[in-house]
Amino acid sequence: MKSTAARSSSPARAGERLSVMAISVRSSARRIAASLSGESYDRRPRWAITLTARCTEATRVPLDAAYPAQGGQVMSRTPFVIGCALVVAGLGVAAYAQQPAQPPYATTRVEGTDNVYIFRGGNHQSMFVVTSAGVIATDPIGYGRPQMAQTYVDEIRKVTNQPIKYLVYSHHHFDHIAGGKPFKDAGATILAHKRVKERLVAIQDPNTVLPDETMDKTKTLKLGNTTLELTYVGLNHSDSSIVMRLPKDKILFAVDFIPVGSYPGRAMIDSYPIEWEDSLKRVMAMNWDTLIPGHTAQPGGRLGTKDDVQKFLNRLQETSATVKAEAQAGGCWDRVEKEGFDSVWTAEAYGSDAITPLAYLAALTKRIRLGTGIMQLAARPPATAAMAVGTVDALAGGGRVIAGLGVSGPQIVEGWYGQPWGRPYWRIRDYVAIMRKVFERKEPVAHEGREISLPYTGPGALGVGKPLISILHMNPRLPIWLGTGTEGNVKLTAEIADGWLPLGFVPRLMPMLRPWLDEGFRRAGGGKGFASFEIQPRVEVAITDDVRGALARMKPRVALYVGGMGHRDKNFHKDMMVRRGFDDAAQRIQELFLAKRKDEAVAAVPDEFCDEMALVGSVDRIRDRYRAWADCGITGLTITAEQPEAMELMAKLAR
Repeated sequence: MKSTAARSSSPARAGERLSVMAISVRSSARRIAASLSGESYDRRPRWAITLTARCTEATRVPLDAAYPAQGGQVMSRTPFVIGCALVVAGLGVAAYAQQPAQPPYATTRVEGTDNVYIFRGGNHQSMFVVTSAGVIATDPIGYGRPQMAQTYVDEIRKVTNQPIKYLVYSHHHFDHIAGGKPFKDAGATILAHKRVKERLVAIQDPNTVLPDETMDKTKTLKLGNTTLELTYVGLNHSDSSIVMRLPKDKILFAVDFIPVGSYPGRAMIDSYPIEWEDSLKRVMAMNWDTLIPGHTAQPGGRLGTKDDVQKFLNRLQETSATVKAEAQAGGCWDRVEKEGFDSVWTAEAYGSDAITPLAYLAALTKRIRLGTGIMQLAARPPATAAMAVGTVDALAGGGRVIAGLGVSGPQIVEGWYGQPWGRPYWRIRDYVAIMRKVFERKEPVAHEGREISLPYTGPGALGVGKPLISILHMNPRLPIWLGTGTEGNVKLTAEIADGWLPLGFVPRLMPMLRPWLDEGFRRAGGGKGFASFEIQPRVEVAITDDVRGALARMKPRVALYVGGMGHRDKNFHKDMMVRRGFDDAAQRIQELFLAKRKDEAVAAVPDEFCDEMALVGSVDRIRDRYRAWADCGITGLTITAEQPEAMELMAKLAR
């Protein structure tokens, strides 16, 4: 497996530059990671990603009146911006809200049949079939409205006294399959594609019943005088969608990946647009006349035909051609993912934020993990941080975002964010606890902490706040990593976090750090240890014949952080340098930097200090020195590099 980075295109009207400082690969034993930062110390762009209007203009695809937004309002010649899923989702919600009011639910028999029915709950639809030996139902559609699933069962009871034998899930998305308990209680066997069960087992959502049986490519249900064919047609809106065909009636039930009278803006968020085309072609090749969609485009919306499928296929192909042209111009991250990089990381200080670039990257990538390294606690309340990373994770398809957190320093906390420095240890503990509660959605979030409490009852409070539960179903186990360096906070990291982004780590420090981590694991209990904990330090990499020159280029950044990134009496970077054994140099650098003698502060940075936290020199020198990093007990490595060949080398070494 090769690994390298792909340089993205640079539009003519450059906006804010973001620098890819590190890039990541995964091997069987270890990983190299990538990160984005607001700017480099000397302001020279490294792997430049440029965010400008042109990035979206190049990918606009006009939609004609045949494809209104999801929900029904016509988008006549309105541009659809690939990657701007939130914009499209907003259009869909607004459009549907403007439609005339309709009853909350309804049951109708499909015209031309005597046993095929559609149950509509809100804007969601399910099909059920009555046979002489029982009922085959589909999607319980009880997400956020558990009473709707019971209403669905009650509606079936109004039609027939036959028992409900089967409940078939169309795919794994909660808005269609949550709420199946009334069907299970009625004795139904729940059936789904195998990936549905895999997803649900991992997530353990209490409101979604696990399938009893699974299928792979095809399965046929025969009940009484009715045959229902279940077919997996490939990747599209999800990786688990099946279509259900009634061969006698030539009726097809397909959910979310074939719109009827609408364009699935929201359905694009976590989809497979290229493979989607092939799945539509497979559907076109099947023998059917009438399509029951999983959503109504508007009240009283019609059923579909093959003409709807063909129109949608044409639109996807036009979109794909436009995006492909942009990709060929160098605007894709495909090479990064194909080469095996594991993750890309963003940072924030007092300029660009850490979240927004991840949303941009989520639209460009499919697999690579997206991490914040780090989000500063003072920048946003814990619930807001959870919302932000949870939203990006949903946009990215789920299971890709890592929430990296850190306290920053008092100068930024109080000077930039206007927040009290307080007690960082307890603030971290409260912050992580609240984020966990938001992710897990076990109950409305309430927390009584030493630094942060929800609901807020402090000065200025009206006293009317109440615990709330997120309306977005997030990854309940979204990983939280902490960027820490002091003994107390490192122990806390091992106790409450899933991973550690260590400040100023070098391999020779591990014997000192291991007891701190062990103590944190002991406090956590439950058998937590190194096997379930990630440690990912950072290292600068440069292939060069001039080792001393490469080290010299690192020194201005060291001088900035040790000398000026913090108060004279509270500077974590200076403390880190002292901890590594460079006491005199740290003190001298700070004195010179604060005295405005910055060139002398840079010159005071020891070569040895830079060399042990970098991999610079010839390929052989880097390879030899890499062994210390690989064997010290870390699980990943964030690299900072300006050279594609340096990233390729690190990818090879990490195999």
